[in-house]
Amino acid sequence: MAKAPKTLSARSVSSLSNLFLSQNPKPSFPLTPTNPPQSLTSLLVSSIQPHNPKSYYPFFSLALKHGYSLNTQLINHLMNHLCKLGFVSQAVSLFHERKVGFEPNIMTYTNLINGLCKNRKMDEAIELFNEMKRDNIQADVYVYSSLINGFCKRGLLDKSMELLNEMCKCEIKPNEFTFTGLIHGFAKLGKWEDVNKMFDEMSKREINPDTVTYTSLINGFCREGKIKEAIKVLNLMIERGLEPNIITYNILMNHFCKDGLIKEAYELLDRMKERGFKPDVVTYNTLMVGLCDFIKFNDAHKLLDEMLSGKIEVKPDLMTFNSLINGLCKSGRIIQALEIQKNMKKRGYKCNLVTYNMLIGGLLKIRKKHKAMRLFEEINESGIEPNSQTYSIIINGFCKMRHIDSAENILREMKENGLNPSSFDYNPIIKCMCDLNMFDRAIDLFQEMEKVNKTDIITFNNLIYYASKTDNFELAKNLLDKMLQKGFSPNFITYSSLINVFAKKGDMNEAKRVFNQMICNGFSPDVAVYDSLIRGYGKNDQKKEIIKLLKEMASKNIALDSRLVLTILNSLEINGEEKDLLNEIPDFKEVLRGKEFTCNDLMEMLPKSKTLCN
Repeated sequence: MAKAPKTLSARSVSSLSNLFLSQNPKPSFPLTPTNPPQSLTSLLVSSIQPHNPKSYYPFFSLALKHGYSLNTQLINHLMNHLCKLGFVSQAVSLFHERKVGFEPNIMTYTNLINGLCKNRKMDEAIELFNEMKRDNIQADVYVYSSLINGFCKRGLLDKSMELLNEMCKCEIKPNEFTFTGLIHGFAKLGKWEDVNKMFDEMSKREINPDTVTYTSLINGFCREGKIKEAIKVLNLMIERGLEPNIITYNILMNHFCKDGLIKEAYELLDRMKERGFKPDVVTYNTLMVGLCDFIKFNDAHKLLDEMLSGKIEVKPDLMTFNSLINGLCKSGRIIQALEIQKNMKKRGYKCNLVTYNMLIGGLLKIRKKHKAMRLFEEINESGIEPNSQTYSIIINGFCKMRHIDSAENILREMKENGLNPSSFDYNPIIKCMCDLNMFDRAIDLFQEMEKVNKTDIITFNNLIYYASKTDNFELAKNLLDKMLQKGFSPNFITYSSLINVFAKKGDMNEAKRVFNQMICNGFSPDVAVYDSLIRGYGKNDQKKEIIKLLKEMASKNIALDSRLVLTILNSLEINGEEKDLLNEIPDFKEVLRGKEFTCNDLMEMLPKSKTLCN
């Protein structure tokens, strides 16, 4: 006869905890003999670590091993907590194990389907939904609403509507959550007729849209840039007796500021106050970002002063100061940005790494290297550790100043401090080395990048471009082969550099092959590419090919610049036998003159000694 499973009283959980501690003296979660959990549920939930979904399993296995029953309620709690932490796959695995004592119910499926939908795993959610049907468990409005919302977020509105029709056939009444998801989905795709239909459907079913529903619609209109419609919805919700919340207003404020509608943003602020609403620090920070983005620094300073003086009830936070500092640094007003930093420190606000990174970047942009490095030292003195972005900003700044040794020293320090440089750190140094003709050092660094697998398309483009500039044809070809082996697809810069390489070498068949491949892959050649080809054909005395290329350029409305005109003139040394070619030169637009540039204009520029027009 099988033994009945033990039940888990507080005493038995305590005994089990002590047994676990004897086998695991240093558990990865809070558990002591003097403070045992009152239930296995609370113990298992507390044992799940944010970065380790299986941390609960040792205790879980111990309970099973000693014959304790795990009921459905306990498993549901555990799966729900796993889903909340984003460990949906582990929750589904636990569901499929079907431990003794566990019988899935509506709550089981609701938690899992909701978790899968929130994590955009809609195929798995539908599979579980169908399994639920096979288990003869009737889905409720929460299950359907989760699925509808999940499909709406992925833009699959047809599937969402199928589920809405299905739930109505099953006589399950949709609720506000159901329609909010659909309204948000249709609004996001700009299907405003369907949005209105959903509102009508809600009215028919005597479901009154709540603030969340209207806010979702307002957000949808704002995303589409339809600010007037968003304001209409705001007015409509007020007319219907619903008060917008702070999220509603902040969404509108954010989109006003992003679109540069600063006047409207201030009007919205006044409207909030008139209706007895208190804007919060997020509201003012949003306004601060908008003012800085559109170079309204006088207004931004005034806003900060009003917040500091108490004229505005909301006190600034670190985000307020950082927003203003960021705007000032971006626009080159670094002295003002440093004054703001000085002011914030004086008032007891501590700079964070974001503050320092912005200021260091701003100083390097105006070549204030020593001041930037003093701030870098200040980071360490304040107990903050520089991150990868800090080092990237400094490396990039040094490279733009051509201080290549300093950039390499920072790269070395970055590695010594346990940070892994990315291609964003290596590439500026390699480009700078190439620009300074330090190609051997660039190749050494490139080889280091290869060892740690950090090369990318930009790395190869920098080196191929340098190889083309220095007529190093063999190196360019080897770099191209290596680039293709690594699976990188050539881009516009790659093609331009290669065409230049082959044209300089006089290998016009290869240059034209790369040119055709460039066009096939969707890239449009610019005047520099045509300049390389014309030079190459001129070097090989292939005047007919130059004429063909000129016709192609004219058909594509390529405008000639002064450099390209000079290349054409130097390449078309036409002798008596070739004078018929002159009649084939097409008309162009000359971009610098802003007028039609005809064949005759071009001919007049050809030195008389090189033509036989008479």
